[in-house]
Amino acid sequence: MDHFFLKGVPKRITYNVLKCKRVIRKPGSGKKTPIMNKKGLKRLERLFKNKDGISQNEAAKVFECSQQHMCKSLKKLGIQCWKKQKSPAYTQSEILRIKANCCWITRNYVGKNFILDDESYFS
Repeated sequence: MDHFFLKGVPKRITYNVLKCKRVIRKPGSGKKTPIMNKKGLKRLERLFKNKDGISQNEAAKVFECSQQHMCKSLKKLGIQCWKKQKSPAYTQSEILRIKANCCWITRNYVGKNFILDDESYFS
């Protein structure tokens, strides 16, 4: 617009010409969209089916597409991703036993220093 304004062309004429003029897009000139073909979908299914070792972001880097596209492709396959949860290290009864043993040690060995090591120095 500024180009035509600097040349002295009135705004009304510029807008009328732009409205009437249809721009034909050259084939292949737009953004290349990542398309997941059947072979890619099978590969993706093998990668995610009953496995928890890969994230959607990592898979998107492998397939060279976005994480959102990866999520849509997984929905097409009917695969739902879950975040892996860590299992607790101790059960409730083990925690109570550990607390009781710690209390016994602190009562009986007040003022003593302990050296905890994985090697044994005694027979």
